[in-house]
Amino acid sequence: MLKRGRARGAIPRLRHEQVVESFVDYHFGRLSPEMNIAIERHVRSCARCKREGLNRAANERKDAVRKLRGVRGGKPLLRRRTRNILLVLMLALVAQVLVYQVVNGRAGALVSLLSGGHANGGLVNGDQTPAITLRSTTAFPLITTGATAIALSADDKRLAVAGGDGQRNVAIWDIATQKVVSTLPWSGATPPTTLAWSEDGSRLAAVDGAQITIWNTGAGALLWQFGIPEAPAMRVYDVTQQDVIGRPDPASAFNGGALVWGADGALSPAPAGALGPIGVSTPQAPVVGVWSSAGSHIFAGTNGSALVGASATDAKRGLALLGWSPGGRYLLWGALSQPIAVGAAAASKTASHPPDSVVSQLASHIAQAGGDASAIVWFAPVGKRVAVCDQTTTGAHITIVEIATGHADYQLGDSCDGLTTHSALWSSAGTTFFVIPAKGPIETYAIPAA
Repeated sequence: MLKRGRARGAIPRLRHEQVVESFVDYHFGRLSPEMNIAIERHVRSCARCKREGLNRAANERKDAVRKLRGVRGGKPLLRRRTRNILLVLMLALVAQVLVYQVVNGRAGALVSLLSGGHANGGLVNGDQTPAITLRSTTAFPLITTGATAIALSADDKRLAVAGGDGQRNVAIWDIATQKVVSTLPWSGATPPTTLAWSEDGSRLAAVDGAQITIWNTGAGALLWQFGIPEAPAMRVYDVTQQDVIGRPDPASAFNGGALVWGADGALSPAPAGALGPIGVSTPQAPVVGVWSSAGSHIFAGTNGSALVGASATDAKRGLALLGWSPGGRYLLWGALSQPIAVGAAAASKTASHPPDSVVSQLASHIAQAGGDASAIVWFAPVGKRVAVCDQTTTGAHITIVEIATGHADYQLGDSCDGLTTHSALWSSAGTTFFVIPAKGPIETYAIPAA
Protein backbone atom coordinates (compact mmCIF):
# COMPACT_ATOMS: atom_id res chain seq x y z
CA MET A 1 0.00 0.00 0.00
CA LEU A 2 1.40 3.32 -1.06
CA LYS A 3 1.71 6.16 1.46
CA ARG A 4 -0.04 9.30 0.27
CA GLY A 5 1.77 12.59 0.41
CA ARG A 6 3.30 15.38 -1.61
CA ALA A 7 5.62 14.16 -4.37
CA ARG A 8 9.15 14.75 -3.36
CA GLY A 9 11.81 16.10 -5.71
CA ALA A 10 15.36 14.94 -6.08
CA ILE A 11 17.50 15.18 -2.97
CA PRO A 12 20.52 17.39 -3.78
CA ARG A 13 24.07 16.55 -2.74
CA LEU A 14 25.53 19.45 -0.75
CA ARG A 15 29.07 20.52 -0.08
CA HIS A 16 30.08 21.37 3.45
CA GLU A 17 30.16 25.11 2.68
CA GLN A 18 26.59 24.98 1.33
CA VAL A 19 25.39 23.23 4.49
CA VAL A 20 27.02 25.85 6.72
CA GLU A 21 25.44 28.71 4.72
CA SER A 22 21.97 27.11 4.86
CA PHE A 23 22.05 25.83 8.43
CA VAL A 24 20.39 28.88 10.02
CA ASP A 25 17.47 28.67 7.57
CA TYR A 26 17.29 24.92 8.26
CA HIS A 27 17.15 25.53 11.99
CA PHE A 28 14.19 27.95 11.65
CA GLY A 29 12.29 25.76 9.16
CA ARG A 30 12.66 28.01 6.12
CA LEU A 31 13.88 25.32 3.67
CA SER A 32 12.10 22.80 1.47
CA PRO A 33 11.75 19.18 2.65
CA GLU A 34 14.34 18.14 0.04
CA MET A 35 16.89 20.61 1.43
CA ASN A 36 16.17 19.51 5.00
CA ILE A 37 16.85 15.85 4.06
CA ALA A 38 20.01 16.82 2.17
CA ILE A 39 21.39 18.69 5.18
CA GLU A 40 20.55 15.87 7.60
CA ARG A 41 22.21 13.25 5.35
CA HIS A 42 25.32 15.39 5.05
CA VAL A 43 25.78 16.07 8.79
CA ARG A 44 25.37 12.33 9.60
CA SER A 45 28.16 11.33 7.23
CA CYS A 46 30.46 14.37 7.56
CA ALA A 47 33.37 13.96 10.01
CA ARG A 48 33.93 17.68 10.08
CA CYS A 49 30.25 18.28 10.96
CA LYS A 50 30.56 15.85 13.85
CA ARG A 51 33.60 17.69 15.15
CA GLU A 52 31.78 21.03 14.94
CA GLY A 53 28.59 19.69 16.50
CA LEU A 54 26.29 20.26 13.51
CA ASN A 55 24.94 16.72 13.73
CA ARG A 56 23.73 17.33 17.29
CA ALA A 57 22.03 20.59 16.24
CA ALA A 58 20.11 18.72 13.54
CA ASN A 59 18.90 16.09 16.04
CA GLU A 60 17.86 18.81 18.53
CA ARG A 61 15.81 20.57 15.88
CA LYS A 62 13.94 17.39 14.98
CA ASP A 63 13.20 16.67 18.66
CA ALA A 64 11.87 20.21 19.13
CA VAL A 65 9.58 19.86 16.11
CA ARG A 66 8.17 16.57 17.43
CA LYS A 67 7.46 18.10 20.86
CA LEU A 68 5.71 21.15 19.38
CA ARG A 69 3.47 18.93 17.29
CA GLY A 70 2.38 17.15 20.44
CA VAL A 71 1.39 20.31 22.32
CA ARG A 72 -2.35 20.91 22.57
CA GLY A 73 -3.80 24.37 22.49
CA GLY A 74 -4.54 25.80 25.93
CA LYS A 75 -7.93 26.99 27.03
CA PRO A 76 -8.34 30.80 26.68
CA LEU A 77 -8.46 32.78 29.94
CA LEU A 78 -11.63 34.58 28.85
CA ARG A 79 -14.45 33.44 26.64
CA ARG A 80 -14.96 35.25 23.36
CA ARG A 81 -18.21 36.84 24.52
CA THR A 82 -16.54 38.14 27.70
CA ARG A 83 -13.67 39.59 25.69
CA ASN A 84 -16.09 41.42 23.39
CA ILE A 85 -17.98 42.89 26.37
CA LEU A 86 -14.75 44.17 27.94
CA LEU A 87 -13.69 45.72 24.63
CA VAL A 88 -17.00 47.58 24.32
CA LEU A 89 -16.70 48.88 27.88
CA MET A 90 -13.16 50.13 27.24
CA LEU A 91 -14.23 51.95 24.07
CA ALA A 92 -17.14 53.54 25.95
CA LEU A 93 -14.77 54.74 28.68
CA VAL A 94 -12.40 56.31 26.13
CA ALA A 95 -15.36 58.02 24.44
CA GLN A 96 -16.51 59.48 27.77
CA VAL A 97 -13.04 60.86 28.46
CA LEU A 98 -12.91 62.48 25.02
CA VAL A 99 -16.35 64.07 25.45
CA TYR A 100 -15.37 65.40 28.89
CA GLN A 101 -12.16 66.94 27.52
CA VAL A 102 -13.99 68.61 24.61
CA VAL A 103 -16.74 70.02 26.86
CA ASN A 104 -14.14 71.41 29.25
CA GLY A 105 -11.92 72.85 26.51
CA ARG A 106 -8.99 70.51 27.00
CA ALA A 107 -9.25 68.53 23.78
CA GLY A 108 -6.15 70.12 22.28
CA ALA A 109 -3.81 68.88 24.98
CA LEU A 110 -5.43 65.44 25.03
CA VAL A 111 -5.23 64.98 21.26
CA SER A 112 -1.62 66.15 21.37
CA LEU A 113 -0.85 63.60 24.06
CA LEU A 114 -2.58 60.74 22.25
CA SER A 115 -0.89 61.60 18.94
CA GLY A 116 2.55 61.82 20.48
CA GLY A 117 2.82 65.47 19.46
CA HIS A 118 3.68 68.54 21.48
CA ALA A 119 1.58 69.21 24.57
CA ASN A 120 1.37 72.95 23.92
CA GLY A 121 -2.31 73.50 23.36
CA GLY A 122 -2.27 72.58 19.67
CA LEU A 123 0.20 75.27 18.63
CA VAL A 124 2.27 73.03 16.39
CA ASN A 125 1.23 72.86 12.76
CA GLY A 126 2.64 70.93 9.82
CA ASP A 127 6.00 69.42 10.65
CA GLN A 128 5.72 67.36 13.85
CA THR A 129 9.46 67.11 14.48
CA PRO A 130 9.92 67.20 18.29
CA ALA A 131 11.23 70.41 19.80
CA ILE A 132 14.92 70.39 20.69
CA THR A 133 15.59 70.86 24.41
CA LEU A 134 18.09 73.63 25.11
CA ARG A 135 20.14 74.02 28.27
CA SER A 136 21.17 77.39 29.67
CA THR A 137 24.53 78.65 28.48
CA THR A 138 25.20 81.05 31.36
CA ALA A 139 23.91 81.39 34.88
CA PHE A 140 24.25 84.67 36.73
CA PRO A 141 25.74 84.61 40.26
CA LEU A 142 23.64 83.08 43.03
CA ILE A 143 22.71 86.49 44.44
CA THR A 144 20.18 86.83 41.58
CA THR A 145 18.19 83.91 43.00
CA GLY A 146 14.68 85.05 43.89
CA ALA A 147 14.68 88.08 41.57
CA THR A 148 11.22 89.47 40.77
CA ALA A 149 11.79 91.30 37.46
CA ILE A 150 14.42 91.95 34.80
CA ALA A 151 14.85 94.52 32.02
CA LEU A 152 17.54 94.82 29.35
CA SER A 153 18.94 98.14 28.16
CA ALA A 154 18.48 99.00 24.49
CA ASP A 155 22.15 98.27 23.71
CA ASP A 156 21.95 94.82 25.38
CA LYS A 157 24.86 95.73 27.66
CA ARG A 158 23.13 96.16 31.02
CA LEU A 159 20.53 94.05 32.80
CA ALA A 160 18.40 95.58 35.54
CA VAL A 161 17.49 93.00 38.20
CA ALA A 162 14.88 93.64 40.89
CA GLY A 163 15.39 91.81 44.18
CA GLY A 164 17.45 88.65 44.51
CA ASP A 165 19.20 87.18 47.52
CA GLY A 166 16.46 88.48 49.83
CA GLN A 167 17.13 92.13 48.85
CA ARG A 168 14.59 94.74 47.75
CA ASN A 169 16.88 97.00 45.72
CA VAL A 170 17.44 97.06 41.95
CA ALA A 171 20.91 96.03 40.75
CA ILE A 172 22.40 97.00 37.39
CA TRP A 173 24.50 94.18 35.98
CA ASP A 174 27.12 94.43 33.24
CA ILE A 175 26.30 91.57 30.84
CA ALA A 176 29.87 91.11 29.60
CA THR A 177 31.55 90.93 33.03
CA GLN A 178 28.61 89.48 35.02
CA LYS A 179 29.25 92.07 37.73
CA VAL A 180 27.05 94.63 39.47
CA VAL A 181 27.97 98.15 38.34
CA SER A 182 25.44 100.04 40.51
CA THR A 183 22.63 99.48 43.00
CA LEU A 184 19.47 101.60 43.04
CA PRO A 185 17.61 101.89 46.37
CA TRP A 186 13.97 100.82 46.53
CA SER A 187 11.77 101.91 49.42
CA GLY A 188 8.89 99.47 48.97
CA ALA A 189 8.26 96.60 51.36
CA THR A 190 8.87 94.07 48.54
CA PRO A 191 10.98 94.34 45.37
CA PRO A 192 9.36 95.88 42.27
CA THR A 193 7.75 93.56 39.74
CA THR A 194 8.00 95.70 36.59
CA LEU A 195 11.08 97.47 35.18
CA ALA A 196 11.61 99.60 32.07
CA TRP A 197 14.65 101.40 30.62
CA SER A 198 14.45 104.68 28.70
CA GLU A 199 15.64 104.54 25.10
CA ASP A 200 19.08 106.04 25.82
CA GLY A 201 19.56 103.99 28.99
CA SER A 202 19.85 107.07 31.20
CA ARG A 203 16.66 106.38 33.15
CA LEU A 204 15.05 103.33 34.73
CA ALA A 205 11.50 103.04 36.05
CA ALA A 206 10.35 100.44 38.58
CA VAL A 207 6.81 99.63 39.72
CA ASP A 208 5.09 97.55 42.38
CA GLY A 209 1.42 97.57 43.38
CA ALA A 210 1.63 100.96 45.09
CA GLN A 211 4.35 103.20 43.64
CA ILE A 212 6.63 104.10 40.74
CA THR A 213 10.27 105.01 41.25
CA ILE A 214 12.46 106.57 38.56
CA TRP A 215 16.26 106.82 38.72
CA ASN A 216 19.05 108.46 36.80
CA THR A 217 21.11 105.34 36.10
CA GLY A 218 24.35 107.16 35.31
CA ALA A 219 24.52 108.86 38.71
CA GLY A 220 22.47 106.21 40.53
CA ALA A 221 20.29 109.05 41.84
CA LEU A 222 16.57 109.08 42.55
CA LEU A 223 14.66 111.33 40.13
CA TRP A 224 11.05 110.90 41.19
CA GLN A 225 8.90 108.64 43.33
CA PHE A 226 5.10 108.76 43.45
CA GLY A 227 2.01 106.67 44.15
CA ILE A 228 -0.21 105.08 41.52
CA PRO A 229 -4.02 104.86 41.37
CA GLU A 230 -6.04 101.72 41.84
CA ALA A 231 -6.31 99.50 38.75
CA PRO A 232 -7.69 99.51 36.13
CA ALA A 233 -6.14 102.84 35.19
CA MET A 234 -3.68 104.56 32.85
CA ARG A 235 -1.44 107.56 33.42
CA VAL A 236 1.05 109.54 31.36
CA TYR A 237 3.79 111.24 33.41
CA ASP A 238 6.14 114.08 32.52
CA VAL A 239 9.25 112.96 34.37
CA THR A 240 11.09 116.23 33.82
CA GLN A 241 8.27 118.35 35.27
CA GLN A 242 7.22 115.58 37.69
CA ASP A 243 3.58 115.89 36.79
CA VAL A 244 0.66 113.87 35.40
CA ILE A 245 -0.19 115.05 31.89
CA GLY A 246 -2.61 112.36 30.70
CA ARG A 247 -5.34 110.07 32.04
CA PRO A 248 -6.43 107.82 29.14
CA ASP A 249 -9.52 105.68 29.65
CA PRO A 250 -8.25 102.10 30.25
CA ALA A 251 -11.49 100.65 28.87
CA SER A 252 -11.15 102.26 25.44
CA ALA A 253 -7.57 103.53 25.04
CA PHE A 254 -6.49 100.58 22.88
CA ASN A 255 -9.77 99.96 21.05
CA GLY A 256 -8.29 101.33 17.86
CA GLY A 257 -5.11 99.30 18.25
CA ALA A 258 -1.73 100.60 19.37
CA LEU A 259 -0.93 104.16 20.48
CA VAL A 260 1.82 106.41 19.19
CA TRP A 261 3.73 109.02 21.20
CA GLY A 262 3.51 112.67 20.26
CA ALA A 263 6.29 115.20 20.83
CA ASP A 264 4.35 116.70 23.75
CA GLY A 265 3.74 113.35 25.44
CA ALA A 266 0.21 112.96 24.06
CA LEU A 267 -0.88 109.50 22.92
CA SER A 268 -2.99 109.00 19.80
CA PRO A 269 -4.05 105.97 17.71
CA ALA A 270 -1.09 104.65 15.75
CA PRO A 271 -1.38 104.68 11.93
CA ALA A 272 -1.54 101.42 9.99
CA GLY A 273 1.81 99.69 9.82
CA ALA A 274 3.27 101.62 12.75
CA LEU A 275 3.94 98.39 14.62
CA GLY A 276 6.17 97.13 11.85
CA PRO A 277 6.37 93.58 10.45
CA ILE A 278 6.03 91.79 13.80
CA GLY A 279 2.80 93.54 14.77
CA VAL A 280 3.85 94.15 18.39
CA SER A 281 5.40 97.07 20.27
CA THR A 282 9.00 96.91 21.39
CA PRO A 283 10.70 98.70 24.32
CA GLN A 284 11.84 102.26 23.63
CA ALA A 285 9.78 102.38 20.41
CA PRO A 286 7.44 105.29 19.54
CA VAL A 287 4.48 102.88 19.63
CA VAL A 288 2.78 101.33 22.68
CA GLY A 289 0.43 98.33 22.51
CA VAL A 290 -1.07 95.55 24.62
CA TRP A 291 0.88 93.05 22.49
CA SER A 292 4.49 93.69 23.43
CA SER A 293 7.87 92.01 23.04
CA ALA A 294 8.37 92.82 26.73
CA GLY A 295 5.74 90.17 27.48
CA SER A 296 1.96 89.81 27.14
CA HIS A 297 -0.21 87.96 29.65
CA ILE A 298 -3.18 86.03 28.20
CA PHE A 299 -5.74 84.77 30.70
CA ALA A 300 -9.26 83.36 30.73
CA GLY A 301 -12.18 85.72 31.17
CA THR A 302 -15.85 84.99 31.74
CA ASN A 303 -18.27 83.22 29.38
CA GLY A 304 -15.58 81.60 27.25
CA SER A 305 -13.53 84.75 26.62
CA ALA A 306 -9.83 85.55 26.84
CA LEU A 307 -8.12 88.77 27.92
CA VAL A 308 -4.69 90.28 27.41
CA GLY A 309 -3.03 92.63 29.87
CA ALA A 310 -2.95 92.70 33.64
CA SER A 311 -5.27 90.43 35.60
CA ALA A 312 -6.57 91.49 39.01
CA THR A 313 -3.76 89.49 40.62
CA ASP A 314 -1.20 91.10 38.30
CA ALA A 315 -2.39 94.57 39.23
CA LYS A 316 -2.06 93.87 42.95
CA ARG A 317 1.51 92.69 42.42
CA GLY A 318 2.37 95.72 40.28
CA LEU A 319 2.65 93.93 36.93
CA ALA A 320 1.80 96.68 34.47
CA LEU A 321 2.28 98.11 31.02
CA LEU A 322 5.24 100.45 31.39
CA GLY A 323 6.74 102.32 28.44
CA TRP A 324 8.92 105.35 27.76
CA SER A 325 8.55 107.93 25.01
CA PRO A 326 11.48 107.94 22.55
CA GLY A 327 13.13 110.94 24.20
CA GLY A 328 12.87 109.51 27.69
CA ARG A 329 10.87 112.43 29.06
CA TYR A 330 7.41 110.83 29.25
CA LEU A 331 6.39 107.57 30.89
CA LEU A 332 3.21 105.57 30.38
CA TRP A 333 1.90 103.35 33.16
CA GLY A 334 -1.15 101.18 32.67
CA ALA A 335 -2.79 98.41 34.71
CA LEU A 336 -5.59 97.22 32.42
CA SER A 337 -6.82 94.33 30.31
CA GLN A 338 -8.59 94.05 27.00
CA PRO A 339 -10.72 91.30 25.41
CA ILE A 340 -9.02 89.22 22.74
CA ALA A 341 -10.79 88.78 19.40
CA VAL A 342 -11.36 85.01 19.49
CA GLY A 343 -14.56 83.01 19.20
CA ALA A 344 -17.66 85.16 19.75
CA ALA A 345 -15.49 88.26 20.28
CA ALA A 346 -13.78 87.95 16.88
CA ALA A 347 -16.18 90.46 15.27
CA SER A 348 -15.97 92.95 18.14
CA LYS A 349 -14.38 96.31 17.32
CA THR A 350 -13.26 96.78 20.92
CA ALA A 351 -11.43 93.44 21.18
CA SER A 352 -7.70 93.16 20.54
CA HIS A 353 -6.72 91.05 17.56
CA PRO A 354 -3.76 88.70 18.18
CA PRO A 355 -0.77 89.58 15.99
CA ASP A 356 -0.41 86.08 14.49
CA SER A 357 -2.09 82.68 14.24
CA VAL A 358 0.15 81.10 16.90
CA VAL A 359 -1.06 83.49 19.59
CA SER A 360 -4.61 83.34 18.24
CA GLN A 361 -4.68 79.56 18.73
CA LEU A 362 -3.23 79.92 22.21
CA ALA A 363 -5.84 82.54 23.15
CA SER A 364 -8.65 80.30 21.84
CA HIS A 365 -7.25 77.39 23.86
CA ILE A 366 -7.24 79.50 27.04
CA ALA A 367 -10.74 80.86 26.39
CA GLN A 368 -12.09 77.30 26.04
CA ALA A 369 -10.23 76.06 29.13
CA GLY A 370 -11.62 78.87 31.30
CA GLY A 371 -11.03 79.03 35.04
CA ASP A 372 -7.54 80.21 35.91
CA ALA A 373 -6.00 79.17 32.58
CA SER A 374 -3.32 81.57 31.37
CA ALA A 375 -0.19 81.92 29.27
CA ILE A 376 2.57 84.44 28.65
CA VAL A 377 4.11 85.23 25.28
CA TRP A 378 7.31 87.14 24.54
CA PHE A 379 7.77 88.14 20.89
CA ALA A 380 11.32 88.19 19.59
CA PRO A 381 12.03 91.77 18.41
CA VAL A 382 13.17 90.45 15.02
CA GLY A 383 9.66 89.10 14.47
CA LYS A 384 10.34 85.47 13.56
CA ARG A 385 9.70 83.69 16.85
CA VAL A 386 7.63 83.88 19.99
CA ALA A 387 8.47 82.36 23.37
CA VAL A 388 5.36 80.67 24.78
CA CYS A 389 4.77 79.89 28.43
CA ASP A 390 1.54 77.84 28.58
CA GLN A 391 0.61 77.83 32.25
CA THR A 392 -2.52 75.72 31.77
CA THR A 393 -0.34 72.66 32.50
CA THR A 394 1.76 72.44 35.66
CA GLY A 395 5.43 71.88 34.92
CA ALA A 396 5.22 72.96 31.27
CA HIS A 397 8.37 74.43 29.76
CA ILE A 398 8.98 77.62 27.80
CA THR A 399 8.71 76.81 24.10
CA ILE A 400 10.26 78.79 21.25
CA VAL A 401 7.76 78.72 18.37
CA GLU A 402 8.40 79.75 14.77
CA ILE A 403 5.65 82.24 13.93
CA ALA A 404 5.49 81.53 10.19
CA THR A 405 4.95 77.77 10.54
CA GLY A 406 3.68 77.39 14.12
CA HIS A 407 6.35 74.76 14.75
CA ALA A 408 7.91 74.46 18.23
CA ASP A 409 11.62 74.69 17.45
CA TYR A 410 13.04 74.60 20.96
CA GLN A 411 12.05 73.85 24.52
CA LEU A 412 13.95 75.55 27.33
CA GLY A 413 15.01 73.74 30.46
CA ASP A 414 13.16 76.12 32.77
CA SER A 415 9.58 75.54 33.84
CA CYS A 416 6.79 78.09 33.29
CA ASP A 417 5.58 77.71 36.87
CA GLY A 418 5.58 81.05 38.71
CA LEU A 419 6.79 83.15 35.76
CA THR A 420 5.34 86.60 35.02
CA THR A 421 5.60 88.88 32.01
CA HIS A 422 8.71 90.46 33.53
CA SER A 423 10.40 87.17 34.51
CA ALA A 424 11.87 86.65 31.04
CA LEU A 425 12.91 88.65 27.98
CA TRP A 426 14.63 88.55 24.58
CA SER A 427 17.78 90.33 23.54
CA SER A 428 17.26 92.92 20.78
CA ALA A 429 18.73 90.55 18.17
CA GLY A 430 16.50 87.65 19.24
CA THR A 431 19.49 85.37 19.81
CA THR A 432 19.46 85.29 23.63
CA PHE A 433 16.64 84.62 26.07
CA PHE A 434 16.89 85.54 29.76
CA VAL A 435 14.81 83.75 32.42
CA ILE A 436 14.33 84.08 36.17
CA PRO A 437 13.76 80.42 37.15
CA ALA A 438 11.60 79.32 40.05
CA LYS A 439 14.77 78.24 41.84
CA GLY A 440 18.32 79.38 41.31
CA PRO A 441 19.95 82.38 39.64
CA ILE A 442 19.02 84.09 36.37
CA GLU A 443 19.82 81.96 33.32
CA THR A 444 20.48 82.78 29.69
CA TYR A 445 19.79 80.66 26.61
CA ALA A 446 21.51 80.97 23.26
CA ILE A 447 18.78 80.59 20.62
CA PRO A 448 20.06 79.38 17.23
CA ALA A 449 19.23 81.66 14.30
CA ALA A 450 15.93 80.97 12.57
